[in-house]
Amino acid sequence: MTSFVVAPVVPPKVGLSRGRLPVNGSGGAGSHRRVPVPQLAARRERSSVYAIAIAIATADVRGRVSARVVLDALGWMAETRIAMREQCGLVVAIADVDGQAAVSALGRLQLPLPVRRRCRLDAGTRVLRVADPSRARLVLPPVASLEVMINCYYAEVFGDTL
Repeated sequence: MTSFVVAPVVPPKVGLSRGRLPVNGSGGAGSHRRVPVPQLAARRERSSVYAIAIAIATADVRGRVSARVVLDALGWMAETRIAMREQCGLVVAIADVDGQAAVSALGRLQLPLPVRRRCRLDAGTRVLRVADPSRARLVLPPVASLEVMINCYYAEVFGDTL
């Protein structure tokens, strides 16, 4: 058997210097023109209004929700007593020495059954965990409520919804 050596296919380096594309003033093939780069708007500084911590968790069969990230933002440690209530379909939690729940050593909250029922939070329901340190509260809306929130925001900003 005869073996053949195949030469590699490499385009020639015609007119290139230091890795630049060939520049040809004729405007034809091989010409190079710069693409304009758009100017970006100046970056806005975050105000304290938006200084919140957000995460997503899943409620288990006992109503426990892992919340360490957002609890750290609020400064709530293990055994901090928490009062929880339902407000417009949201679970709202605040630190309260007479609260019915407490932060576990693992950084979990157990949502009370009456609150879970009013908010329709079953096992496996995904919830946002929104820590608002400026108001010292934790809000747990179901992820399904995001569509309503986004529609309201879009209506305000754009005058329409999704």
